[in-house]
Amino acid sequence: MPSSVRSAKSPSRPTPRSSTKSPVQKDPMEEFYKDPKKYQDYYNELYDSLQTEKANFDECSFVFLNTKRPLEPIITLQTTSEELFYGSFDGPIRCFSTSNGKRTQTLRGHSSLVSGLELVSRDKVANELDMGPMEDLSENTEEGKEVFKSRNDYVLFSSSRDGDVRCWDLNLSKTIKRLTTETAAPMTCMKVCLKENCPTLVATGGLDGNVTLWNLAKGSISAIYTGHASAISSLEYSDNKLFSASLDSFVKIVDIEKEEVFSIIRPNSHPVRSISVIGNEIFVGTSTGVIQQYDLRTSALVGCFRGHTDCVLCTKVYDPNYLLSGSEDSFVVLWDIKTKEMVHVYGGHKDSVTAISITDQDKSVYSGSLDKTIRRWAASSAIGLVQKESLLMEHKKKLEELLAKEKKKQAK
Repeated sequence: MPSSVRSAKSPSRPTPRSSTKSPVQKDPMEEFYKDPKKYQDYYNELYDSLQTEKANFDECSFVFLNTKRPLEPIITLQTTSEELFYGSFDGPIRCFSTSNGKRTQTLRGHSSLVSGLELVSRDKVANELDMGPMEDLSENTEEGKEVFKSRNDYVLFSSSRDGDVRCWDLNLSKTIKRLTTETAAPMTCMKVCLKENCPTLVATGGLDGNVTLWNLAKGSISAIYTGHASAISSLEYSDNKLFSASLDSFVKIVDIEKEEVFSIIRPNSHPVRSISVIGNEIFVGTSTGVIQQYDLRTSALVGCFRGHTDCVLCTKVYDPNYLLSGSEDSFVVLWDIKTKEMVHVYGGHKDSVTAISITDQDKSVYSGSLDKTIRRWAASSAIGLVQKESLLMEHKKKLEELLAKEKKKQAK
């Protein structure tokens, strides 16, 4: 490599830059290709700019500590752009402003560990919950009082070890529907199953290894799926299929319409703690620290994500290109799905990372931990840095080629 070209660290994501240029459009880099000296100056400017950006990069933009009244250990977490909601061992669901970290409300009703939280668009379930018109927030202008418009947009669902599913009106801070039976098993996880022009179903996993489907409008059980030999650890819903992961080391897939199990995946002999689904891919977090990726069309293992040193407790698809995971090793990792490489490792938690949430509006990433903190991470900025570093490597390679040609030309 020519000594005049500065060395740049190899990027974690060596993805070629896509191009949408018309064949007749002039390449804006053409003038640099004709003048290697000018190209080298351009490269050096990019390099210096990237190093400055990396030096100023703050991976954690906010830590929710609430020192006046310490948080409880975080078990499950959901966020909007305005508020975050978390459940712990004791039952209440605590809510905080994402702008200043102040507590905004406490939802009381559960009497035991809150095992699942999910925000659902109000317009998708309002009729089944017999909800009234949205509250007019325009007059709520009391000085010093924060107005949360997103409370009109969402309904919060929660599940608990007390055997209840509760639906919460966030404006009224109260339960508007409760799903339970006298014999309901302690619930370990929950997933709301939405399908257009079909009744809303709520799936719950139990300590008994069963998956229960509840009809939201009727408030009754519509189906119970047995077969797992241990507690259900994670549920996902996609394309009318319900995915259940268990500590028995199996992932089962149920066709809800046909009410039958049609596929079983066994990643290994170790407990499965978390699953995430996007398209035809499922990501399985295991107790070994490895995340396995399977093709749902063939049930074939197509890749592994290695980096965590302890059990993977939560996974979340950031977008079709990136995956997030949290582990008992206390780290949150951002992964490149294509290369299976770590884009960024977020440190800061002092105990197991139990939950990850991504806001729909601005793709902000939050993580909750048993260390009693919630952290907001700069995931989009980390991705941007990796993409810029990848682009810089492309320029570096091209510059080396041009300098080598120039050297040969001068030698003749």
